[in-house]
Amino acid sequence: MYVVCCSVPMGNSAALIYFEEDTLKSGQNYIQLFKSPGQVLIFFHCFLVTLSCSARITGISPFLTSTFQVSLTEVGALLSMWALVNTLVCPLIGALINRGFIYSSIISGWILFGITTILSGPSPLIFRDTNHYLFIVITLVVAQIFQVQVNITPIKAALNLAEAGGYEKDSVHTYGMVTGMINCGLALGAIVGPIGGGAAIQSVGYPWTMTVIGFAQLFIAALFIFYLTIMKLLRKPLTLEG
Repeated sequence: MYVVCCSVPMGNSAALIYFEEDTLKSGQNYIQLFKSPGQVLIFFHCFLVTLSCSARITGISPFLTSTFQVSLTEVGALLSMWALVNTLVCPLIGALINRGFIYSSIISGWILFGITTILSGPSPLIFRDTNHYLFIVITLVVAQIFQVQVNITPIKAALNLAEAGGYEKDSVHTYGMVTGMINCGLALGAIVGPIGGGAAIQSVGYPWTMTVIGFAQLFIAALFIFYLTIMKLLRKPLTLEG
């Protein structure tokens, strides 16, 4: 049922290929977006966001209950704290994006998200044991801040790239194709995360799984730095205004 529900946005995204006949004829269609390396990177950005979140949610409850014998009520309180963080941080990140701090928010968000994910494992590369309950809970809550940061930034970045690539500004066609691409990446990550994350946790354990995900988050931050460097060297615009 979960897979079916997550597949709906992907189906809607694919349907955007046939969104408008005149859009297709002009070459500005959904598939055309993926000819931009930046859009492909943003797609995998969205994929990793929900993969990280869903894998963590899949494993955190059994990990805490088996390692520290905490109750499900305490785990529920932790999840409620995550929701509270979302509520408080979203407006602040939105204000930063409106001021133009788009890629700086993405890169700093991924770096800090990666570090806190590794620490909240806790990673066997750093800690000899997992007997750090308070530290784990604190870093899990802090990690949620940076998850929000990377979760809401890609829409503006993708819209800017689409408009810089010739898509119509403030157009429902452009909005539909960009949000469709983003939702497709988010939905794919939400499908792979619980399945792949659950299998990884069963195989190597929750701390090692979070360590691998944390390094993947640091890697995508490095990819964004590399992409922005190339775009600057080639003098290619990231926005309509250049």
